[in-house]
Amino acid sequence: MNTSIIRLIIPAMVFMLCATGCKKDPANNGERCQIPRLSVINAVAFENPCAIAVSNDGKIAITTYNGFENGYGSAGTTRVWRSYEAWSKGDVPPILPSFQNIAAEAAVFDNAGNLYIAETEQVAGIAVYLNQNENFLYSHTIHGNFNNPRGMVFDKGTLWIADDGNKRVVSVRNPQSPNYQVSDAFSTNGSVKAVTADNAHFYYVQYDENRVVKRNKSDGGETYIQVASPVDISLHDGNLYVASPSTHHLTVISSERFSNECMGTFENFDASYASAYYQGVGLLLVSHDEDEIKTLAF
Repeated sequence: MNTSIIRLIIPAMVFMLCATGCKKDPANNGERCQIPRLSVINAVAFENPCAIAVSNDGKIAITTYNGFENGYGSAGTTRVWRSYEAWSKGDVPPILPSFQNIAAEAAVFDNAGNLYIAETEQVAGIAVYLNQNENFLYSHTIHGNFNNPRGMVFDKGTLWIADDGNKRVVSVRNPQSPNYQVSDAFSTNGSVKAVTADNAHFYYVQYDENRVVKRNKSDGGETYIQVASPVDISLHDGNLYVASPSTHHLTVISSERFSNECMGTFENFDASYASAYYQGVGLLLVSHDEDEIKTLAF
């Protein structure tokens, strides 16, 4: 995709919270839930975006998914920008080289700024690009008998992958090296499109079962909340952000209280497939069907 198509779009209207949450929580002595009131402050055009990731030093990576138009296993361009400002203004080209990925449906940076791309179709692996002097150089692809590997998260230096087709979450130690080690972590007993984590828990989404699941790291105990057709989950400042493209909803859930009484649903965000928080700016939300990335302010 030519970078000249990337432009700043000022939305004609601001979408606010459709109140389905922020009720009083009896477990919290009547205090109100801290669900933010998100609003769209801008949108940047990007053809067929799918995954988005933000590095610790502020780089932004965006993948392209062309499968709806070109069929199973189609290639698409992944691009990386140095900063939100450079990307959102559309007048600064991305870091080169850009690279081609097959059905790139998830992306994540590690603490060193290396980039990992989940190639879900045909490849069924995680392509690893090492950050060397702000150039991203392909190193290797992680394989582990995956079947439709999707969302990823780093937790204490280990890469965790939602292995959707095998109904499990796997862990990868030393993922930046060709000498990586893949291990089964836990079964999800159903679909698993994405995973995230905090100090004590994993959180994952089940598209077929219409669930967001909270799993205790210590004892494996699980609880869940019903959310229609979730495909992505991200975590920021104690809240989970769950994208459901088929319903055009973004559901926000308190990770601590994790209850129907402490969640909110945002509507009119089109077919959003992924989100990532950018420090000091807000939530970046991928809208594949509208060919744009929205910025949501808190």
